[in-house]
Amino acid sequence: MSWMNMLYETYENVMRADADDIKPPLLPIAHTTQNADVEVTINIDGEFIGSTVVDGDKQTLIPCSEASASRSGTNPVHHPLMDKLQYLAGDYTEFGGEKSPSFHIKYMEDLRDWCDSGYSNEQIRAIYKYLRKGCLIADLVKDGTLICDDKNRLLKKWTGSKADTPRIFKTIVGEQSNAFVRFRVSGVNDGVTAVWQNKQVQRDYINYYLSKQENKAFCYVTGNVIPCSDNHPSKLRNTGDKAKLISANDNAGFTFRGRFTDSKQAVQVGYDVSQKAHNALKW
Repeated sequence: MSWMNMLYETYENVMRADADDIKPPLLPIAHTTQNADVEVTINIDGEFIGSTVVDGDKQTLIPCSEASASRSGTNPVHHPLMDKLQYLAGDYTEFGGEKSPSFHIKYMEDLRDWCDSGYSNEQIRAIYKYLRKGCLIADLVKDGTLICDDKNRLLKKWTGSKADTPRIFKTIVGEQSNAFVRFRVSGVNDGVTAVWQNKQVQRDYINYYLSKQENKAFCYVTGNVIPCSDNHPSKLRNTGDKAKLISANDNAGFTFRGRFTDSKQAVQVGYDVSQKAHNALKW
């Protein structure tokens, strides 16, 4: 694991410098990047102000869990804050959404847990207040950001003239119902309205997520007994990159079978160590 130790130390050394001067910036732990399709602006009281299609800088820094960072079509785990409509929108099925309402229910339960913790902040609580109303898609349709058909369902594809193509169909990959949403919250004390750029939100989520860690074991990199990771980051080269450097979730193949009875006997790496090492490599 010498390569991971080297990357972990690189991350620590860079962060000891003035992180604001590091270009490109190092990703914080417990975060990943996604391309946003829609940007929603609300105020501090959780009231809708407006929305727009994101057709410029789509890359968005978002909080993530171990599970959500490595989610797939067979493992649809929500991100903790910003995500696709199927997770965020309480009115998703009313507009023709085909995914289970349980996705939204679980997302709201976990967001409420963060809001009720000692690591919440005004922007997180504003987003929860707004989404609890269950009117996200209705607001986006009324605002002209998303487009419905004559049955009040989100249009799957644009079949009209090319000259009249709505902005959302010029930028989104796939259907509108899969749109990824990011938030701005106006009226905040620090003046940073873009939630994905707010460092206080980042710090609060990191502290919240680390407070939930219970799986402590011997870390092969640091030699300490600390919370360890079972799912290691992907997206090392780009947002669509699913290749991994450490993987042990194959219980049927030969990843560790024949040498160990379970993956934990092969190697254990601390969550903090894994996150920092992989983020240093991305950087």
